[in-house]
Amino acid sequence: MPIPISAIKGVIWPALPNPNNSLLLALQYQLEQTQWWSPEEIQKWQMFQLTALLAHADHTVPFYRQRLGVLLEVRDRFLNYSDLQQIPILTRQDIQQQSKEMISTALPKEHLPTSESQTSGSTGRPITFQTTKIKGIFYRALNLRSHLWHQRNFSAKVAAIRVPRSKLRQSKQKQEGKKIWADAFPSGALVELDSGKTIAEQLAWLEKENPEHILTYPSNLLALAKQAKKKGIKIPNLQALSTFGEVVTPEIRQVCQAVWNISIVDIYSCQEIGLIALQCPKHEHYHIQSESVIVEILDENDQPCAPGQIGRVVLTDLHNYAMPFIRYEIGDYAEMGEYCSCGRKLPVLRRILGRSRNLLVLPSGDLIWPSYILSNWAKLGPILQIQVIQRSVEVIEVRMVLSRAITENEEAILHQHICADLKNQFQVKLLYVDEILRAANGKYEDFISEVVV
Repeated sequence: MPIPISAIKGVIWPALPNPNNSLLLALQYQLEQTQWWSPEEIQKWQMFQLTALLAHADHTVPFYRQRLGVLLEVRDRFLNYSDLQQIPILTRQDIQQQSKEMISTALPKEHLPTSESQTSGSTGRPITFQTTKIKGIFYRALNLRSHLWHQRNFSAKVAAIRVPRSKLRQSKQKQEGKKIWADAFPSGALVELDSGKTIAEQLAWLEKENPEHILTYPSNLLALAKQAKKKGIKIPNLQALSTFGEVVTPEIRQVCQAVWNISIVDIYSCQEIGLIALQCPKHEHYHIQSESVIVEILDENDQPCAPGQIGRVVLTDLHNYAMPFIRYEIGDYAEMGEYCSCGRKLPVLRRILGRSRNLLVLPSGDLIWPSYILSNWAKLGPILQIQVIQRSVEVIEVRMVLSRAITENEEAILHQHICADLKNQFQVKLLYVDEILRAANGKYEDFISEVVV
């Protein structure tokens, strides 16, 4: 492990970190132990934490008072997995319709401050949610665990290509005035580019920056690799590839390995829960982050899937006391795996069959990652679910499920905003439907391109 950043002038080693980093490193010490615990020990402590969370939700969250009534007979003891499975599954539609009732009326002061965020709408059903300082600590600790698992070069320059983050989030991680990408340890620079730039623009930027590490969406990374091979573009310093936010297919791994001779390291996360599973340091499958989240993979009868079975992903966030997510069906599918030969007893997801996203083809022929925010569109009308389909290089179809009839004024404003977000380069058609179904493979695609590239 590298030497942490010392906060005391003149003391380099052993380091004396500042309070925030000391908290992260203390948590990291626990995580180093718990990953090797037996499955029974991990489950036991999950249930202790779940019992505390449900007691808080029952007493302070209006939405859960009736919902947790099924556990009335077991309120005087610690819970088990059978008890958890009695609680009704939480859907995105529940959150859309009752988000205010899901907020705690008596959040412990140690969890403050809270912040409000929105999902990007990649499921077609955007939601607004609240999170806390404690959730941020766990996110940073698990992210640091990923860096340590994969033996990151902390001095590397990381080039992140993604939807721009808020100025608040960008300003939080800095060392000596520069953006950084790692907590607690001396870090190389973080340089960022909007994923809305064309693939050609992204490659030119990467050539100029020459980073050791690229972080972006899987579909975007695939397009970069293919274009780099086609154009003969080199990134001499490149040592690592990280992805998030989408499914990493075997093709993406194979192409990146062939072009750059580098294996992808992926994380499985979502905005409302945080980090769910990290790729194993030894394999391509994922370890569930059981210290932070309970993951259930359920079949069509809401029964747990055995290893090798594919089912719906249902999550319980163990530490969000501001707006508890208890048995939340995220909209993804995944396959359970056997326990890993690496020795860690954190449960395994063999593969994730979640949402995927294609690239938008501009009339010029350039390719871009579709970085519009569906939740912004959904706020403009009575929209429950939304999907964008590129029918041709000129035509975009926006399919929507409504909670009520849309007014002419709402439709006009919605059409105007969609056209503006797409840079007025397309003919936009609005289509209202009763339901938007998943693809035959179980994936939900918020954006589909029918254009052959």
